Order: sequence, then structure tokens, then C-alpha cells
Amino acid sequence: MDHPLPLLKKHLKVNQTEMINVLTTAKRRIEGFIRKRALDPRFATSGAFRDETYKGISGHYIKLNKELDNWGDSVVKNTSKDFFIKAAEDIPGGKKAGITKFSKKYAKGYIELVHPKNGPALAAVRTQKMLQEDIRQLRNVVVETFREGALTGMSSLERKKALQARVTKLASGGSESWKFISADGRAWESGNYFMMLNRTVTSKVARETYVDSMVESGHDLATIEGGGDPCPVCAAWRGVVVSVSGTNSNYPSLSNAISAGVFHPNCVCEPLYIDETIGKDTLDKQAKTPNPESPSSEEWTKYARETKKDSPEGPVSVNRKTEALKAA
Repeated sequence: MDHPLPLLKKHLKVNQTEMINVLTTAKRRIEGFIRKRALDPRFATSGAFRDETYKGISGHYIKLNKELDNWGDSVVKNTSKDFFIKAAEDIPGGKKAGITKFSKKYAKGYIELVHPKNGPALAAVRTQKMLQEDIRQLRNVVVETFREGALTGMSSLERKKALQARVTKLASGGSESWKFISADGRAWESGNYFMMLNRTVTSKVARETYVDSMVESGHDLATIEGGGDPCPVCAAWRGVVVSVSGTNSNYPSLSNAISAGVFHPNCVCEPLYIDETIGKDTLDKQAKTPNPESPSSEEWTKYARETKKDSPEGPVSVNRKTEALKAA
């Protein structure tokens, strides 16, 4: 059977491309709105007009949240379907069990898992900070221009032109909230939130789909597999046989692995079905083996030094990695 990583990477690439389209379109839309408002003479003379501008920016970020939610739904539908098919090919009896008969009920369940219907928007935490940063920068530009105008004796026309020029510059690639992505969307800041979101959502959907497929076809044992540069926890669990249901006491449960920190945000580890006949030697060797030990502080320190925050997998815990960096 094929390793799950190539299929996962394929979906990560496709999903990232779609996310870039959403983000670059929203960026152009928000910047265009700000430039248009700045060119209106009332922006320099009316506090009420500026307040309406801030409210309008908020509306554009609400729209972006909805578009990112739709992106998430698309990720769920496409990724889960392909991993259902992969599971059917990997697992004996998978096709007979009918797990390739992917239906809307599966997609609906995974969508609810990724972002609950009554919960916050998928990227709300980040987009709210971006909104606040945009408004903060705009307010600062207004205050600084008015202050300079008072000190230098600018006329109202000079002040209006100065404000228009500065806001236009801000809304033409100068906003701090959008620094993580280039204007054409080709260059991304390493480790940015949206890159992490794509990796986390895509991997989670792939993993849950594959595990559900195993359970549906009556199979319980899998190994933890992955690629890239694993964090110490994931490295310790690579190749370990786990019981998906937790009912086989000969092996650690999948829940044990998750509790230890495997499948953390940004993680590309995936469970892979192990054939109990072909993989008998591996199963016998690992039977009754205790859970892998938690990484030592020295291992975390070494990991932090070597990755310098640029690991493709990222930390199990931001706090744990920060502590390791401080200790380095």
C-alpha cells in the first residue's frame, strides 16, 4: 500500500492554491475600499465618515471569514473523498464494505468537526487581529497627519492631500496585517497562520476519514507515519503500532498518541493501516511495548536550535517550544 504522505501533499498544495486565491482577492478588495474612501474629501474632514470607513472594513473581513469557511468546506469534501478511496484501496475488504460510497453525510460530519455550525468562523481569531491592525494603522495615519498639519500650519487642502497620499500608500501593500503574503500570492512568510491552518485542516480531515474507514471495515491496527522534520513527540511515535479503537491492549491506543501530542496543529503525521498478515513481524515485535517516552527538555532544546522555528511541522506546544528556545 502507498504511504499517505504523497496524497496528503497533493491536497495541501491544491488547498493552499485555493486559499491563496481567497486571500489575495480579499486583500485587493479591502485595499481598494480603503483607497476609495481616502479619496473622498470627507475622509479628511468628517469623523463620522471615517467611522463609517472602519465599519466598512469590518464588513469586508466578515465577508473574508465566510469565504474562508467556504474554503474549509471545499477542503473537507475533496480531501475526505480521496482518503476514503485510499482507505478502500489499502484495507482488505474495504471496497466490499462499501467505504468508497462516499456520501454527503460524511462531508457534513467532517465540516462540523472542522468548524461547528454555531461556532466562530474558521479563521476568526486571525482575521479579527488583522481587522484591528488595519483600523489601528488608519487611525494612526489620521492622528499623525492632523498633528503634523497643526505643527506646520498646513492648509485644509494640504492636509487633505497629505492624508490621501499616506492612506493610499498604506492601502497599497503597506498594511502590517497582510505582510505575510506578497501581492501576487506567490511568496508566503514562513510559518504564517494561514499556512498552518491549511496544513492543520487538510491533515485532520485526511486522518479522520482514514480512521473512520478502517473502523467501518472492521480493522483496528495502524502505524503512525509522516514526513518532513518531525518534532520530538512525533519522532518518538513514528512507526509505532496503535489500536484505533483502543480495545486492543497489546498496543497503545490512537488516543494515547493524540494525548502525547501527535497530530498537533501543523502536523503531517497520519495513521496507516497495517496488514495483520503481512505485518505480523512488526506486530509481534511491538506487542506489549509501552508508550514511547515523552521527549526530554534536552531533546526539545536541540529541536528548537535545529529548526529555528522553520520546521514544516511546527511545535506540539507553542509554550514548550518557546521554553526550549529560551533555554538554547
